[in-house]
Amino acid sequence: MKRFYKDVTAAPEILSGGYRILLDGRPVKTPGRVDLICPSQAIAEIVCGEWREQGEHIRPETMPATQFINTLVDKLPAQRAEITAMILKYLDSDLICYPASEPEGLVARQSALWSPVRSWFEKKYGYTLKITTDLRALKQDANIHKALEADVAVMGDLRFVLLQNFVPAGGSIILSLAFLHGAVDPAGFLECIFAEEDFQATVTRADLYVQDPMIEKKKIAIGRDLNAASALLDTL
Repeated sequence: MKRFYKDVTAAPEILSGGYRILLDGRPVKTPGRVDLICPSQAIAEIVCGEWREQGEHIRPETMPATQFINTLVDKLPAQRAEITAMILKYLDSDLICYPASEPEGLVARQSALWSPVRSWFEKKYGYTLKITTDLRALKQDANIHKALEADVAVMGDLRFVLLQNFVPAGGSIILSLAFLHGAVDPAGFLECIFAEEDFQATVTRADLYVQDPMIEKKKIAIGRDLNAASALLDTL
């Protein structure tokens, strides 16, 4: 879509206490066709910044904070229970509980990246995670399932929106929670979920060849989302 506006501002919304995003004085609409209202002025300024940074054409993929708030407005609370059930299912198939058994270099890389995340999780929640090198699915302790369900149930709406974005993106609810709690930064998150791909790149000397464009595209997209999420979390 071609850019059609000049000025981007945030205006207080009295009833909700949030801030409406205005383009040349007109409210931005979500995909659900309701006004995009941010929960705070600080968040509104981040969203405004994305709209201001657009060039001749509007590129939604470069506006992750806007997309997060769209989801918050359009999907919560109506779909929160459904989304909660979906993301909690990731626990038994969580990426960082399925390390490789070989080759040695990949085993070492995954251990260096994933073991600290598992240790953080176990310290925070008080339960030891099962891990396996088999392809067969694990069944984590019922107490772990209950602990995560309780944690997600009381999570603020914005944190919840971020969680539901990064769990499927990374294949890990454990890693996503570590990110939300500040135990893993955006760079660390990317290293964890691309541990195998990055290892393979070192084996094949991908620095001397053209890297898989799909992997690079995915890294850029998730990295952009993570950086926007970090900025939003800093406002809470």
